[in-house]
Amino acid sequence: MFQEALEKLILQFLNPYLEGIQLGSLHQGIYNGHLELKNLKVKPEVLSLLGVEGFRIERGSVQLIRLCIPWRSLATGKVAVVVRGINVEVEQVGDGRSEEELIKSMREIKQKAVELRMHQVRDLLEQQQKAAANMAGEEEGFGMKLARKFINNLTVEVSGVQISFSSPTLGLATSVELPRLDVLSTDSFFREPREGEAIAIDGSAMYKMVKVQGFGVRMSEAGLSSLQGAKHVLTPTSASLKLAHVPDNQCVRLELDLGGGCLNEVTLLRSQVKLLLGAQTALEAEDMRLRALLVPPEIERTVCLLEDASKTEYGQLYHRQLMTQRRLALPEEAPLSAAEQTRLDLLEDALPVETLAAQRCSAQEAADARHEQRPGLLAMLMEKFSCGGPSQDEVGIEDLRDAAQFEAVEVPQNLNAEIVIGEVALHLVDDAQTEQEKRQALSLHLHKTQLSADVASGVDHRGKSSANLRIAGCLGGVEAFHAGQDVIKICSRADGSAGAADFALENKLEESFNLLSVMLHSAPVDVHFIPSMVPILLDFIEPPEPAAPAARASAVVPEGEQDDVAMQVFGKNVDLAKEYADAAYERVPDKVTLDVCIAAPTVHMPVGLLGKLVVNLGQIQLLTPEPCATTGIRLNADLTDTMLRVVTSKQEQLDIIQPFPINIRVRCDETSEALKANISVSTGELQILAAPQGLQVLAALPDELAALAPPSEAPEQALAELAAKTDPALALREVAEGSAALEAATRRAQELSEKRLLLDVTASLGALSVTVTDTIAPVVHLQCRLLGNGITLNHDSLLTGLDQSTRVEVASASLGATVLNPRNCRWEPLLEPFKFGAAVTVDAVPGSDSALATRVSCHAQKPLLLNLAPSSTRRLADLAPVFAASVDPPKKEAPLDQCLARYRVVNLFEQPLSLEFSSPAGPGTKKIVDPSGSQWTSLDELIIPHGMTAVTVQLQGAEDTECSAPLRLDLCGAVQVPGSHCLAELLAPEPAYRLLLLAPPLRVHNQTDLPVELRFTGAQGAESFEHLSCDAALIGHSLPEYPTQSKIKGPDEDATSASEPGCILLQPNSICAVPSDALLCKSDGQFQTTLSARPIGGSGFEFCSEMEVGEDAETRTLSCSARPKRSSPVLPVLLGSRPSSAGTTQKGQANGDDERARSDTKKQGQRGQQRRGSRCICGNASTPVGEPQPLDQTPPAAERNAANLTLQAVTCSVHLPDTVRATTIVLRPMLSLLNALPAGDLTVSYAAATKNMLPASKLIGHVDWKEVKVPSMACYNVYDLSPDALQSGADIRAHLSETSADVKWSSSAHIAGAALRQEGNTLAIDVHQGSQGAAAGLAVESLGQHQLRFSCPRYFVHRTALGAGNVRLQRHGAPLPSLHGLTLLPGDCEERQCEVVLLKAQEEGEAPVESSHKLVMPATSNTISWVTPWGSQNFCVQAEDVARHSVLGASCKVLTLRPQLVLTNASRQDIEVRAPDGTVQRLVAGQSCPQHWDVDVGKKRGTHFCMRPVLDDGADAEWSAPIPCSEDAAGSTPFCLASAQMDNHSKVWSVEIAPLYGALSIVLKEGSELIAVNRAEKAAVSMTIRPCDSRGDGDDAVVLRGVERPIGWAKPFEGDGKRAVDVIVDGQTYTIADIRRKTRIAVADRGLVISLSRVGEQTILALDDCVAQTAKASTTDQSDATCAQASQGSTLELDVKLGQLGISLVDEAPQPQELFFLHLGLIRLNYLQHVDADSEDIRLVVSDFQGNCQLPLRADGRTTGCQKSRATQAARNMVFKERPAVVLANHGEGSAAFL
Repeated sequence: MFQEALEKLILQFLNPYLEGIQLGSLHQGIYNGHLELKNLKVKPEVLSLLGVEGFRIERGSVQLIRLCIPWRSLATGKVAVVVRGINVEVEQVGDGRSEEELIKSMREIKQKAVELRMHQVRDLLEQQQKAAANMAGEEEGFGMKLARKFINNLTVEVSGVQISFSSPTLGLATSVELPRLDVLSTDSFFREPREGEAIAIDGSAMYKMVKVQGFGVRMSEAGLSSLQGAKHVLTPTSASLKLAHVPDNQCVRLELDLGGGCLNEVTLLRSQVKLLLGAQTALEAEDMRLRALLVPPEIERTVCLLEDASKTEYGQLYHRQLMTQRRLALPEEAPLSAAEQTRLDLLEDALPVETLAAQRCSAQEAADARHEQRPGLLAMLMEKFSCGGPSQDEVGIEDLRDAAQFEAVEVPQNLNAEIVIGEVALHLVDDAQTEQEKRQALSLHLHKTQLSADVASGVDHRGKSSANLRIAGCLGGVEAFHAGQDVIKICSRADGSAGAADFALENKLEESFNLLSVMLHSAPVDVHFIPSMVPILLDFIEPPEPAAPAARASAVVPEGEQDDVAMQVFGKNVDLAKEYADAAYERVPDKVTLDVCIAAPTVHMPVGLLGKLVVNLGQIQLLTPEPCATTGIRLNADLTDTMLRVVTSKQEQLDIIQPFPINIRVRCDETSEALKANISVSTGELQILAAPQGLQVLAALPDELAALAPPSEAPEQALAELAAKTDPALALREVAEGSAALEAATRRAQELSEKRLLLDVTASLGALSVTVTDTIAPVVHLQCRLLGNGITLNHDSLLTGLDQSTRVEVASASLGATVLNPRNCRWEPLLEPFKFGAAVTVDAVPGSDSALATRVSCHAQKPLLLNLAPSSTRRLADLAPVFAASVDPPKKEAPLDQCLARYRVVNLFEQPLSLEFSSPAGPGTKKIVDPSGSQWTSLDELIIPHGMTAVTVQLQGAEDTECSAPLRLDLCGAVQVPGSHCLAELLAPEPAYRLLLLAPPLRVHNQTDLPVELRFTGAQGAESFEHLSCDAALIGHSLPEYPTQSKIKGPDEDATSASEPGCILLQPNSICAVPSDALLCKSDGQFQTTLSARPIGGSGFEFCSEMEVGEDAETRTLSCSARPKRSSPVLPVLLGSRPSSAGTTQKGQANGDDERARSDTKKQGQRGQQRRGSRCICGNASTPVGEPQPLDQTPPAAERNAANLTLQAVTCSVHLPDTVRATTIVLRPMLSLLNALPAGDLTVSYAAATKNMLPASKLIGHVDWKEVKVPSMACYNVYDLSPDALQSGADIRAHLSETSADVKWSSSAHIAGAALRQEGNTLAIDVHQGSQGAAAGLAVESLGQHQLRFSCPRYFVHRTALGAGNVRLQRHGAPLPSLHGLTLLPGDCEERQCEVVLLKAQEEGEAPVESSHKLVMPATSNTISWVTPWGSQNFCVQAEDVARHSVLGASCKVLTLRPQLVLTNASRQDIEVRAPDGTVQRLVAGQSCPQHWDVDVGKKRGTHFCMRPVLDDGADAEWSAPIPCSEDAAGSTPFCLASAQMDNHSKVWSVEIAPLYGALSIVLKEGSELIAVNRAEKAAVSMTIRPCDSRGDGDDAVVLRGVERPIGWAKPFEGDGKRAVDVIVDGQTYTIADIRRKTRIAVADRGLVISLSRVGEQTILALDDCVAQTAKASTTDQSDATCAQASQGSTLELDVKLGQLGISLVDEAPQPQELFFLHLGLIRLNYLQHVDADSEDIRLVVSDFQGNCQLPLRADGRTTGCQKSRATQAARNMVFKERPAVVLANHGEGSAAFL
């Protein structure tokens, strides 16, 4: 019995796949109980029989199959199966057969596979039937017991398994190795038996163990098809499976151990992954190609989607074919037609082998049964009515169960499973890299992980079958590395436990409820995001591009079957889904307990080269104090250590958000009427740091993330088509229909919607501290603290959101701000502690469903006091550009480390200096700084990473000397370096960085445009002088933005930098330190030096005489005489002689040829930037103008050609930490002239004021005038002004003539010497452009430091259509100066008249007609009515301010003459305009034309005109209603033209009127800003718009559905000017009084709503479907309904009450004192907005206003005006006059408010 069954089983399952099985040996071995099959071969077509196409077995063998069965002791004997030496080599099929041959071959192989599967299934069923028949008479359960004994005694040993695959085409070779696999029987402790030991097991229990040893995978390198030298992709690993079944206890136990306790490694090269992906793509493409030969993909996809229907259809067709072939068909079973046969063949090609075999077996069983029951006609008829063919239901292998009764197996009630996963390491190696570190793309290490599950079946308190379930696990640690850097790293837990996380999910069946317990504890983890890793990993897994599919025939799914496809995809398991949904709903736990503690990961995100971002949400803890149900929830949530940190590229750590705790307590209860929720929130102190470098990193983060995001790809077309054809909601509706769970959920939702939500939230928040810093030190500190109960929120509404009442209140809060004063390093109050309260209420408006009334109120509880000091205010003002610069990307031309350097050092001392940094933790590193000049050095790497706070300076090599006092690095200060004349100063040239300047206390700054050579008396060591100077811009002295020129030519290119040894060459805007040898320290501690200087340029200059300069040096003059020329002897100048005209001309010509402008300024943004040191050649001093001076006034020739400089000492005292003084000797030109005229050169003549007392009449022509031409918007430096001007002043005159032949100088203006040095003096001069021209007024302003600025306060331009030369301005018949269209006006142009002259050209050959008008220039605007020979002209003159930065800081205005009215046709067709006088003018499309009508802009009923379009057919259209030219009609107004020749759109036009300072712009265009649209879709309704004018008539506009219709009025400017329309909906009229107000009217009976709203630049009047229908007023009183609706609309109100506002202005030097106090009392601001009505109401009240001067000796006013003290007051006034303390005060009558 058993022998025969086993023999058939072996033949059935081995013979189709193996060759070499001998039937005789097989039969004998089985019956003997010892079977050996040796040297078997695997058939080549095995893979095809198994359904794997495209591959075959190249070589395959099985060395040994041994089977030992003790037939005599089957229940107790040991059954052993041994399989050894399985070696299979697989290759890819690469034949070149035609498509017909391939199709035929694939069909033959598939038919063989189907037949083989059929035989296996039928034999299996036969064996089951025979076994059941033989055991029918045995004792019940004996078969199962015998089978259990047989399995218990069965051992299997498989060894020497190797399966390899190689493909030269793919360049791939791989093998799978399994050295040994054992299936053992063990005892209850899973102990392996020893050799010959019998396992004793009590009862019917079974214990099995499966052991796998040495399982591994090898793969060759990419491109190789041989396994020679191939390395392991998966290292040899072991696994064990322990299975126990104890029927007595109804328990199943499962233990799985993967890894065997050792490290299992998976190593993949990038080339291997790419090769595998490519091979997969190629194999898939080949498989698709082969399948497409049999079945088109569209048909195959349809068959798969309709799998159930396809199986049924195939079963019916095959059943009919089989019955016909066997002649068993019934009369109604007709043979298959040709179409049905084709369909059958198609289904055989498309369906899988298993489905075909099952359907064929079913048909064979039916045919056999019919064959046995075929005795006669009566039986056939009975069969017809009873079993006439297979049913329409699914027919498959599951329906082939035999009728024999097998012993029932009871399902185990208890299950225990445990899975242990050993350590696993995954290595992704980028073999494209050569460096070993870069080859590590990713190394992932997973530590030991344990999972367990316990299931005990039971019945819950509802009587439903359920289970006590517990799933728990311990996830091992995870570590990941990339290129030697940490990516993921598990940190240790607070409790010291190991592993990444512990979790447990438990369902307990209590007596009265089901309890669900959730526990999750995770360990902290650090995640380092490495941007370079992302593209590498994406490249690893990126599949190759698929090859283009070959063209093939397509088959489209019939339209009738598309719904079937949708239902097959989404709804074929509807019943199962309903069953699962109901089961899940019935087993929802009644109560839940939570114990969740999640340590959020700390994410490290690099941001380019700027630094990185560290984010941690902190530790999240959710805990329920007791089991809670849905009707009563108790939850505690704690969030700790939430932080945000920025680490800059300098390793500076900025805690943007410092760690702070958050604690939340939630209590929710449900009653029969409401849901009540009480939430309590408490937090610790929240500290926020706002730093520019932190903001820079945060601002760059989005761009960094966007660069890493992969490009989005469009979805595949097939998925898009499938999504378009299917409706997922259809399946959801099918599932929901009839589901008890969904019905219960619906009832629950309805029940909740009828309850109210009562929410109470109390937030006790800690103090909020915000510290705002610049890049170095904190600037301002803000602190806000909630007092009392903190923030309270009370909410009451329905759960649907309707009928709500919400109130958020802050009963009391405190706000304060302090600022760090850099002068004394103390925090000073900026905002005194200010207490206030605030509340926000949101209430539903009665009578409305959606309208809300929102009110925000804020009231002060203490005065609001501000303190403003110069230094703190200046630092606050510097914050804005610093933060703005932090957002902008750094300059690309400079290295990033230099752009971001925040600590820099410059050494201008002769010796190296040693810097030692220190911090509160102790001393730090040292650095030697050599003399550097302009080459500064960054100190960031020494200061920022180590947190250094101070620095000390010491002479290098002088260790015996003391170090300087510590110098703080966050504040500006200075210290003296002991043993030297060196100061260490920490400066702030810009707010973004600090500069440590090491230099002597005496320096020289060259502010000229010439290189200056300095010579110090006593200075030695000239070889080190080159490092004593630097660019002054480094220490905060930047060049001006305008170009600078002078008369002296630059030095020769081959000239040496210093002509004499021991001299220092100081470039323009450079600063140098005085050498220590040249310094002299006086007894009072002041330093001085003796120097001489000379400029480098021209023909050369001598050094000036030596002078002593120091801290007390006053402004002096350095006079450097010119070197005499040997070839030009100097002749004496005779008294009263005049130079010859020829000589003058030659000299002037020489000067004119040689002299040219030279710019030494590097102006940002200008072209032609010259490198420093380049000089243009220019001539000597210009020839004196006028008569020669008397003999005693004529300077020598050397003095006339001398270069004179001014010298001034500027001393700066620093009191922190030491009191030291640094003095800078500033070298400037004698005079600097700035031309602030926007166009044209200005010729300026200057001379030193004379010292003699001669009469002015005798001095005429005897002044030594020198003349220069200053370019527009430039500076000209003068060096040849006499040194006497320093005391006596200078005389200035100018003219604007472009040629020297027509020159008229202005009268000379005298500027005193003190005025040259100080700022604020302004003089006026009159300049001419020619000898016959009128004078314009120029302002000569002294800017201090010997600078004079020339500007014109008033300019005149015209914007008329007469051309540039046809409008001129003159006075007394003489033209005023004009420069490139700009006319310079006299200084008294606003008091005295100027003449405006218009020129209009006549016909060719005739002189132009001229007309003049006298005009006083207005301060703002004025209109001109001008009667000219060619008609009346109306203009407007408008005054506008000129931006100061565009005219070098001068104050100027420009007066513009333009037409008073400009008419523009902005439409696409020509129009005609009828002027007020009746004349008709045509304007083409797009034309603008000035109109000189007599217009009074401010008059309401003023000038008007009419228009009409020009029709294409030549007919005349009707004129429009009058259009006023008035500012009362400002805005856009639509109007309608009454003409039958025009369509609806061209009838409506708009006029836009824009007034501006007396001028008027009128634009005509088609269309209207009011658009009507009918968007109603529920009902077919009609909509008509009737515009209403003053007489109540108008054209009706029918608005079709979906068509936008412009609306206009026939006479919009008549009457009161309101824009009213009637909206007629199906004959029912609704009036909108003003379309400029937002309106909403409901048409309740039709479910519609009329809305009027602003959308962009248009007003939309729309008719829409009403979502929520509400009852409105009747149509008989529409105005009342509209008003009621407006009153019930949403509102927003803001109410601010401030008791007192005080602002104190504090002076800091020389002693801190309050200067001024401004007081405002009882301030109230109320803002009310009606949202629906689109209206606003703003009210501001200031009761008291007073300003007090707080300086000493100010009277407080208490004795002023008293009778008793008048005598005393008069006596005091004899000595000094008291000044009142109250400067400003409120003098309102009674209790009237100030504002």
